[in-house]
Amino acid sequence: MKKRISLVLASILILSVLSFPAHASSDPNDVQGTWYLVGVDIEGTTYNPAALGLTMSMELDASGSLVMRMTGEEDQVAAWTYADGELSVIPDDDDAQVFLYSDGALSAEQDGFGLIFGREPAVAEEIVVSPARTDVALDSFKGTWEGTEVEVEGIRLSLSSLSMKITLIIVGNKVDMVSNALGSGSLEGEMDGHELVVSGEDENTMRLTLHEDGRLSLLIEGEDGVIWFELGE
Repeated sequence: MKKRISLVLASILILSVLSFPAHASSDPNDVQGTWYLVGVDIEGTTYNPAALGLTMSMELDASGSLVMRMTGEEDQVAAWTYADGELSVIPDDDDAQVFLYSDGALSAEQDGFGLIFGREPAVAEEIVVSPARTDVALDSFKGTWEGTEVEVEGIRLSLSSLSMKITLIIVGNKVDMVSNALGSGSLEGEMDGHELVVSGEDENTMRLTLHEDGRLSLLIEGEDGVIWFELGE
């Protein structure tokens, strides 16, 4: 599971920017200076890039030179021109890329991903995790739980943005998993304190925990990822 999620995150880090329509503006001074990635749109949901562990900036000087910096990548140098609301970035070995300037921001999109640049760097918000419930018994876990988010090394993404669907159906000590990404199957678990512990066929141990906000978390021992679920109707 962790490898699948890491591959998705890596694909975000290497996004290149293509073209899109523009609003009119003609003053090159509007786009000179430093721009920071402040938003990443994935399947209609906008994420803070700092929360994704992603930093990206573009420095445009008056001579028409641009330097792009991005997490895990070497700096890229290009030329730039600007006219009628379109910023054209011209690398040495590639076709020109066009950015839309509107309302003090630059934006772009490619293959369902949107990128938004502003004048101030993005700041990661602290992820607050609801405390675990300790007043639980086996029957407390009963129900159909729909996966909503995955958290890996402090980065949280919705499962829908990863095209992942995970459902847990818990009755007694029986846990049925239905998933388009992790496979499906039926396992049995037992209580360990306030957690329901399930051992998979591949000897991975999963710990299910109920939280005070009504959600359920799934932690696979030895992995960094946590999957969050909400109780279905």
